Amino acid sequence: MGGDTARVEVLVEAQHVSSVDGARRYLMKNCYDFVLARRDAGWEIKHVIVDNIWRTGDPSVPAGI
Repeated sequence: MGGDTARVEVLVEAQHVSSVDGARRYLMKNCYDFVLARRDAGWEIKHVIVDNIWRTGDPSVPAGI
């Protein structure tokens, strides 16, 4: 990419724990692929793709259920 655009790839692992029952958990790993554009105020996200690589646990935990 050029001087006014950039690409960022990030691998994130996040563990979500229920605020009601700490034994309920949901663990996931996602790959984020961002395309950024330079603006006067800084960098702006123009495009993002989120690819879930894997997940395990109770999927209702992130929703607060």
